[in-house]
Amino acid sequence: MKLTDNEESFYEQYPLVSQRKEQVANLTEALSDENSLVLIDKKIGEGIALKWIKAQLLDAFRILGAADVINSIQIVIIARRIRNIYYYLTPSEITYFLESLIGGNYGTIYVGKTVNPQNIMEALKQFDTDRANRLSEIEVDKAKEINKVTKEINIDKVNEICKRIRMQINKNKFNQK
Repeated sequence: MKLTDNEESFYEQYPLVSQRKEQVANLTEALSDENSLVLIDKKIGEGIALKWIKAQLLDAFRILGAADVINSIQIVIIARRIRNIYYYLTPSEITYFLESLIGGNYGTIYVGKTVNPQNIMEALKQFDTDRANRLSEIEVDKAKEINKVTKEINIDKVNEICKRIRMQINKNKFNQK
């Protein structure tokens, strides 16, 4: 099956975890991506996000050494749940999650000879909580910066008014002599 130019561009922009030249550096970097899964399906074509998630999951399980253990039905079910529940996530956020998952940041997914899809969904739920906390921190930082700038602007206005008053007083003193 031949990919459209948009699909090809999408897969180049968001390669498999194992084919990335660099990891997503941190959660803040991942959050800078604005292409949610639902937006990708609308812009490129319905089902593209789901296919991409399935490919990413297969790649992650291969990296974890669990490719022979997880079956295609599990991959499909997990991918569907991710696409339907976490439709607002971006490919960069999912990539960061998978890289973190592979790195052990969200617990053990593959133990012995089984992969429990519930463990993956629990890990994703924890990631989503971490994501929400980071988004809150970013908004608080933005609000602090706005308040700081506002105070600076207010101080500048006060200083300008004081300067005008001093000039007016000095002018009045000069005119009285």
